[in-house]
Amino acid sequence: MKPDVFSKLFPGLDPRTHDRIAHLLPGLGSDPSLRDVAQSHGSPLDADERRNGQAVVLAHIYATMVGSEPDDVRREALREVALRGSGEHAAVVLLHAFDASGADGLRAAVDSLLTPDRGAEGPSRPTSPPDSNQPPRKDSVMAIVFTFDLRNIPRDLATKPEKQTAYVNGIKAVLELRGTETDKHPELVGAVIGSLLRSGQFDPNSGSIPLFVQKITENLLIQRTSPTGTHFTGEQVYQAIAAVMQKNATSTNGHGHGTSAAAASTNGSGTQISYQLFSFVGEEVLKTIDRVPLGDPNFPARVQSAILDYASGAVGYEDLDLPSLETDTDTEIVPENIQACGMMYAAYQLEMAKLIPVLDMISDLYDDGLIPIVYDDAGQALDDYRFNEYQRISAAKRAFHFARLFGMKGADVPKTVQPNTQFDTLLMRFASTVAEYERVRDLAQTWGQGNGGPGGARPGAITSEHVRKSGRELAANLSLYGWGSAHTVARRLNQHIKQALNILGMTQVQQAFGASNVWHVVERVCQQELRVTPNIVKYRTMADAGKKIVDVIARNPQVWKSADKDVFEALGPDKDILLGNARYWLTVNGVTDSSLDQLSQNVDMVNVPSLPTMGGASASSNGALNQIRSMISAGQTPSLDQLQHLLVN
Repeated sequence: MKPDVFSKLFPGLDPRTHDRIAHLLPGLGSDPSLRDVAQSHGSPLDADERRNGQAVVLAHIYATMVGSEPDDVRREALREVALRGSGEHAAVVLLHAFDASGADGLRAAVDSLLTPDRGAEGPSRPTSPPDSNQPPRKDSVMAIVFTFDLRNIPRDLATKPEKQTAYVNGIKAVLELRGTETDKHPELVGAVIGSLLRSGQFDPNSGSIPLFVQKITENLLIQRTSPTGTHFTGEQVYQAIAAVMQKNATSTNGHGHGTSAAAASTNGSGTQISYQLFSFVGEEVLKTIDRVPLGDPNFPARVQSAILDYASGAVGYEDLDLPSLETDTDTEIVPENIQACGMMYAAYQLEMAKLIPVLDMISDLYDDGLIPIVYDDAGQALDDYRFNEYQRISAAKRAFHFARLFGMKGADVPKTVQPNTQFDTLLMRFASTVAEYERVRDLAQTWGQGNGGPGGARPGAITSEHVRKSGRELAANLSLYGWGSAHTVARRLNQHIKQALNILGMTQVQQAFGASNVWHVVERVCQQELRVTPNIVKYRTMADAGKKIVDVIARNPQVWKSADKDVFEALGPDKDILLGNARYWLTVNGVTDSSLDQLSQNVDMVNVPSLPTMGGASASSNGALNQIRSMISAGQTPSLDQLQHLLVN
């Protein structure tokens, strides 16, 4: 039979499908039922002629591909489909089913067209009369608008509304082939589509779709009996679930309060519920329907519990998209650890400026009666300071913490502890990279980028990613060393520093040493009693600027991990804080413009563990070996002197 005959019978199908059917059924013209169609030439067919012809063609497709004539039940099912006006879609379903799964797939596709009350294997199943105890259908569910949960579905289906519409229409067509009036059963449609999406069935034209739809629909329409004797179907459970979700969404007035509001929201068109959520909640509720039946006071709570279960675990879909490699709880960059190290760094620099050692010396002089201070405010403060010594961290212990966190030299550090010898290098590189990148940006804005002028791009010029990389390395380093006691020690030292500034700022103390401010007192005591002259301006600046730099790193953990935008733009208001304090820190450390370019040059990223090494008993017995391992894992090569010190001691 010629393809133009099939174009009359199936006007909505594309010519390639017409050609395939004609090639598949070359002898179909001998069928008496189609003889008039073949001889009609250009005359159009009326609706009855077209549908009757479609029924004949569908039966022949079945017989040709399966190898046997359809039985009476299947033949009548195909005829009913055609008479309902769904013959074109049925033809496409049969062809796709055969392509996907052969004769078995096509047979299953035809079986899926059978309505639930008539099976392919025997007589019609009796339909139970309606039960007066069945829960009534809620009119409110008519306002439900089903949507797609965009997680865990193919990208084109998630981003293209026309794909979503085609998917929904395709599944509705399969349901209508089985006799379901989709407009009157929105919950059943929503449950079927949600189950298909959660099963990874994303192609509505797949040959496996009809079989999936058949199984899901039969499970929804099977009649169940509750412990109280009430008869109900799975569809009625979904109707009750929809009513609960709509009620809860409406009660929040669309403001997003409450558990259900996160899953079902209201807008001008009705209550929005995702297909996947609706299907998941229904399946979970049906699992416990014997314990929490329809009408039970706890039924709404059971629905809420299922919504929470859905929210806590996304439905599965295996694709080739690489998921985010970042975790919600990042152990590489821990802002709290970095912030604690920022306070410790300030305390370290103030220790170098002799702030606390000077207060200790003044306390000793007061105790020995060598300074003219009576029992006034200053005397009482010094007395309290003297007799609360056990609550403070001693000088030796402070030196240990500064060595562990920042590599301070000269401290007594156990062999099991690896000092942070990388810190100075990482901080210097970060501050230099920040300053150099700002200089490159300023030149580019002044002279124009890429024009060959001084601001043009040049090989090796610092970029935003250099700043991000050096910031991430410093953040990871401080996150590693900031675990444990760094948090409590930082708070204790903060209180100690405040106490020192308070006492040294008292008028009586300053008059006793002929000074006019805190730092004059520190300088005078260092010269007279400690016989040293610390560079107070340098260490004060390093304490203040260094802490602010570290605090900026701690406040912006995502900036050092994500390359979505320029690092300075991502920092927002913190950009100016970082730039200003990086310049201050570099200036007091004697970094000149000529050396800035060299210090900011990119190097290979160092390996920094995210968690401290777990020691225990073996750590003390193999302290030297563990320390060597820690140095190597951190990218450091032990020198001969270090090896000798570790192995001998």
